[in-house]
Amino acid sequence: MADDTTENSSPTQPEITPELLWSKYSLIQHLLFWLIALGVWSSLHWLGSTQERFTIPIWRYVAQVQSYGFTGDLAGDAVRGVLSGAVILLLILGSDVVVARVKGQPAREQILRNSHLLPRSPRQQFIAFLVGTNAGIFEELFFRGGLFTLLSLLLRSPELAILVTAALFALLHAPVQGWYSTAWIFLVGVFLNLLLLYSGSYYAPIFCHVTVNLGNLFIIPAFFDPGTASDALPLTGYADSPLSG
Repeated sequence: MADDTTENSSPTQPEITPELLWSKYSLIQHLLFWLIALGVWSSLHWLGSTQERFTIPIWRYVAQVQSYGFTGDLAGDAVRGVLSGAVILLLILGSDVVVARVKGQPAREQILRNSHLLPRSPRQQFIAFLVGTNAGIFEELFFRGGLFTLLSLLLRSPELAILVTAALFALLHAPVQGWYSTAWIFLVGVFLNLLLLYSGSYYAPIFCHVTVNLGNLFIIPAFFDPGTASDALPLTGYADSPLSG
């Protein structure tokens, strides 16, 4: 079954393929994200240091964002994050089985609905591993750190900030993922925010995010499409990651 992206493709819109999705351009794109983020962060420091009227709100914001990086138990948060990610993967699998039964189709077909997007060659899989890991780190720092903190201060409502952050997080993935996966990404985004607030650090959400990304890229497809194991690396997959950006 084709996902939303394939169904809505047009002659003027280039088709998203594994060759495009898992190429050096993806690595360059993620590198640019980091450079832009560092530029914005440096600009905030400069603005807070040179413009007196912005000093207090900017340093309040910066201090809150930084606080999530200097607290928490790395080992404990890593375990919590990986276990949480594994539970999310199981819930997504269960949801896929239910949806498949409602549609009257094999569960495998629903689980591997985005198989056309997955890395196939060793090079593509290596890039997918790097991108999936980096996305878990960068997107948590950006969405759960920078954006959530900013919205919390502006909206003065952590609950509303969580919902808006999760919605933006999900919409970012919609063009590639399709709306079924996007709905799941919204729910996962809410959970990741709650995990941040519960643990008080970025570690648990990052490990959770990376686990979901790599699990969907490699582990789950290896169980449901074992015939592809000879295509590339030992952990081979054909289902795209719900969270990798």
